[in-house]
Amino acid sequence: MRLTLVLILFAACTGGDSTSAQQALTDQGCMVNTPDPRACDPADTKKTTVCHIPPGNPDNAHTICVGNEAVPAHLDHGDFVGTCTCSGSGSDGSGDGSGDGSGSGSGSDTGTQQF
Repeated sequence: MRLTLVLILFAACTGGDSTSAQQALTDQGCMVNTPDPRACDPADTKKTTVCHIPPGNPDNAHTICVGNEAVPAHLDHGDFVGTCTCSGSGSDGSGDGSGDGSGSGSGSDTGTQQF
């Protein structure tokens, strides 16, 4: 709870106007501060849920879960603490599905999955 309060106060002091960013997203049909499966686990005090608004591509605003150290950088470029989902151009899941499916990688299977 303290971390959230600190982040909100920090957002208020950085000069970025998160209220206008939230209103702009709402005006373009986005949902702001609604439940989102991409939000951080509330029990994880080392991460913060952020509405990431890609510079130059606000129609692709989306919720991300970042380490607390990354929050100031996100707030500095117009993101805000909370969730957002936009269904604007380019984010409706449509596309031509092209690609050759090739790729490479390496690693080892430890038998555990981390999410």
